[in-house]
Amino acid sequence: MTSILIVEDQLALLAVTGAFLADKGYLVSASPTAAGALKLLETRKIDILLTDIVLPGEMNGFELARRARELHPDLKLIYCTGESDLEPEQIGQAFGPLLKKPYTNGRLIALLEYVQTCGSAPGEEMVEPTRKLYGT
Repeated sequence: MTSILIVEDQLALLAVTGAFLADKGYLVSASPTAAGALKLLETRKIDILLTDIVLPGEMNGFELARRARELHPDLKLIYCTGESDLEPEQIGQAFGPLLKKPYTNGRLIALLEYVQTCGSAPGEEMVEPTRKLYGT
C-alpha cells in the first residue's frame, strides 16, 4: 500500500482529500503544518508527500520538501497551490510537479500515478506527461 502525507492548512480540504485518498487505497497521514509533517516523517515511512506551498509558520512547502528529502531521499513529491500567479515552470521539476487548486479528484489521482510511475526523486528525470496534469 502506498503511503501519502498530505500537508494542507485548509482543514476542510485536508479532511476531504485524506478521506478520498484513503477510499482509493492509499495509507494517509495528514498535517496542517510543516512542523507537524516533519514530526510524522521522522516516525513513519512515507512514499509520497503532497504539500501546499503556502503554509502557516516559518516553513513553506519548498523548505518542508528539502527537509523531508534529508529524512527520506527517495520520497516522491507533489506541490499544490492556490496561488494563481505561480506556474509549474517556476518550480521546475527538481523535486516534483505542481497541482494548482482547485483541482479535481481525477487530476489528483492522475498526478499521483504519474509520480509513482515516472518518479520525482533526486537524480530521476521527470518525463513530460502525455496529458496536462495541472489544474487550471
